[in-house]
This record gives sequence, structure tokens and C-alpha cells, in this order.
Amino acid sequence: MKMRCFGLLLVMLFPLCAMAFDVVPEESQVVEGYESRTQVESRLSQLPLHDIEGIWQWIDNGSYIVIERYVDSNQPNDELRRYRMVVLRSPRLSVVPGTVMGYLKSTAKKDCFEACIYTDFDGATTLSVARNFTINLSDRRLSFTKQKSEIKVNLWRMVPYMFRYSITKRGDSRRGLDGCEKVFPLEEGQELTPRYL
Repeated sequence: MKMRCFGLLLVMLFPLCAMAFDVVPEESQVVEGYESRTQVESRLSQLPLHDIEGIWQWIDNGSYIVIERYVDSNQPNDELRRYRMVVLRSPRLSVVPGTVMGYLKSTAKKDCFEACIYTDFDGATTLSVARNFTINLSDRRLSFTKQKSEIKVNLWRMVPYMFRYSITKRGDSRRGLDGCEKVFPLEEGQELTPRYL
């Protein structure tokens, strides 16, 4: 009985990405039109872009992603601001250009977005296990923060009193430090690296 209740509790607490986004496929898909950076740049340069749209480079591993508006084929008249993150170049050779990495949507807070990003890699070519993130945009940079459940189950409370208060590591030291830098389009006078005299 206790195991059944515990299992039911875990199912209820598990954050579902599909609730934040209408329908997110269980696995990533590969879309056409992302074979080369010049092809993507020429397409994006012809569109009126939002601040979040463009080509971004991950700071920690140098891979490139494209963020652009996305219209769900099931809801063509939907006017919500939704975006799709697509891999342009990855350090993992098995992740092909055009692999959908996740989906974003605007929030009421300026330059803040909710995202559902695939975080697991099967070793072949597929990304899976979509998780919720909050993305903040500031000065050509995106910072990613993984959303955590507001409810926390403390299993230490079930252990005898002597072992209840033990030291645990929080793991929040890198919170908000992962992210990208915009590489296209750049405004007049902006450069990726500073010039040294």
C-alpha cells in the first residue's frame, strides 16, 4: 500500500512538459533547411526577427543552434509567440544539423521565455526526455535555468531522529550560468570578440 501511494505521489509530482506546451513529441525530429550556416543566415536576413531569433553559439562547447518562430501545423491560426530551437552544428557528430532541440514560448515578463528542451541523448541521432527550462535574454546572451518542482519530498524524515540532520549538497552553484551568445544577426558596430590595441 505504501509503495502504491509513493508511486502515485511520484507520478503526480513529475513535471510534464506537455502541460506547459500543447504537444511536444517524445523524441526530437529532424527538419530540413539547416544544412549550412549561410543557408540559414540568408533565410533569416529576409525576415523581421524578434530579439530571441537568430543563430546562437553555446559558450561551453561551441555548438550552434538556430532559434526561429514556429507555427504548429495542427494550429495554423494560433497567434502565440512560439519558437523552435534547432541544432545547426554540434560537437557530437551523430547529432545531425536540423535536429529539433526544443521549443520556447514567450512569457509576460520581458525577455523571459519558457522552454521545453530535450536533455537526453540515446547515443545514435535522437534527443529525448523533454524538460522545462526558463530562458532569460539580456544583451545578446541567453541564460538557461532548469525549472524544479516547487514540492520537495524529504525522505530523511522517515529515518530515525539521529540521522535526520545530515549535510547535503544543493547543486545550485551553476544555476543560470549555462547559455548562449548571439552570433547572427549582429547590430551595427557589434562584434563577437573585443578588439585589443
